[in-house]
Amino acid sequence: MNQNKEASNQIESHESSSKYFDEFDFIEFLKYIWLDRTMIIAVTSLFAFISIIYALFLPNIYTSDALLTTVDDADAGGGISSLVSRYGGLASAAGVSLPSAGGGKSDLVVATITSREFFKHLTTFDFVLPGLMASKSYNTGTQKLVFDQTSYNSEKNIWINGSPSYLEAYKQYLRSLEVGQDKRTNFIFLIFDHISPEFSYQFIDLIVNEVNNKIRTRHLQESTIALDYLKNELASTAQREVQQSISQLIEAQLKIQMLANIRKDYIIRAIDPGFLPEEKSAPRKTRMVVLATIIGLILSIFVSIIRQTYFSYKPEKNS
Repeated sequence: MNQNKEASNQIESHESSSKYFDEFDFIEFLKYIWLDRTMIIAVTSLFAFISIIYALFLPNIYTSDALLTTVDDADAGGGISSLVSRYGGLASAAGVSLPSAGGGKSDLVVATITSREFFKHLTTFDFVLPGLMASKSYNTGTQKLVFDQTSYNSEKNIWINGSPSYLEAYKQYLRSLEVGQDKRTNFIFLIFDHISPEFSYQFIDLIVNEVNNKIRTRHLQESTIALDYLKNELASTAQREVQQSISQLIEAQLKIQMLANIRKDYIIRAIDPGFLPEEKSAPRKTRMVVLATIIGLILSIFVSIIRQTYFSYKPEKNS
């Protein structure tokens, strides 16, 4: 009895499976496509045509990048890290600051590059703000930027309706810039995208130079203030031990000023400097057109199946 029941269940399962596979008829599927071939070709061609037109109007984007590292203080006879280790405790007790050393430099560099204050400093260079906010296209023949003349007159170097705020330009700066660090090696990567390869390269180079200059200037100013304070304290005290401690701090500050004045790459140097890109990095126009064409084909086939299945179906009359 049980064997007959199991055999019956297997037969029903086989019939159900056969019915399921019969529901998807590949030949019928091809018939649907063939009946709607005109619509499918038209929709696919439309998607391809629109994507081609869209891709042609997209400007080419060029990317310049640099790989940076913080300056090894051992290259300068111990440098700042040696000063911090020798005089850090003494400086803290006297209320005098010494520059940071070690891995903290990478964090300082990344924070400086992405800061509003640093970007505001960059906008003091004439080519930065027009290049970011008024560039329209790039002339490969003359290798020059073409500016939007409704907002910026490049011949007279004047803004038509007033210069954009640095905060507005700062948003564009962050959209085009990528900066970060490898936590394992502390190497810093710097990437910038722009429609002009020259601008992209010049801007990367400017950022690296000005980070060094900005932090150098800050340390020099702090050191000068500290020296004035320490010299006044040295003149006003008569205790020999205190005088020796102050003299050591003065020596440390003088070494900081020496390093700031003799080092071109004060806090960072390029392992792989920025370069002038010869090929565009985006957009991938061929890939864009192919993808849009495939989407158009799939969509048109899907519409054809839905239309043939639900709108052209006629139930058979009972005999």
